[in-house]
Amino acid sequence: MIQEYDVREKMASAIKREISIPNFARWIMSNSWNMHRDSSKSAIDLVSEIHALLAERDDFSLDDDAFLRELLTLDKALDVTVVNFADAPRMVYSFRYSEPFVLVPVRA
Repeated sequence: MIQEYDVREKMASAIKREISIPNFARWIMSNSWNMHRDSSKSAIDLVSEIHALLAERDDFSLDDDAFLRELLTLDKALDVTVVNFADAPRMVYSFRYSEPFVLVPVRA
C-alpha cells in the first residue's frame, strides 16, 4: 500500500532537493510495486504519473531540472480535493421498536 500523503511528502523533498532524484525514484519503485491491490485511486493515479515521468527521464527525454519542473506541475495539477462529509453518501440504518417477544408456555 502506498499513501498519497507519503508520495507528496517525498515529491516535496525531491523538488526542494533534500533527496536526490535517484533516491526518490528508488523510494517510489520500492513502495508502489503492489499499489493496485490496496491503495486509493488518487495515490495510484499520482504514482502512475510519476512512473511516466521517471520513464521519460530514463529515456533522456527529461533532464533533472525538467523532471523536477514536471514533478512540481504534477503536484499542483493533482491537488487534493476536500469533500464535506455532510454531503457524502452514507449508509443509514433504521430500527423499529417493537414489543419484546415473550414465550408463553402452552400446556398440552
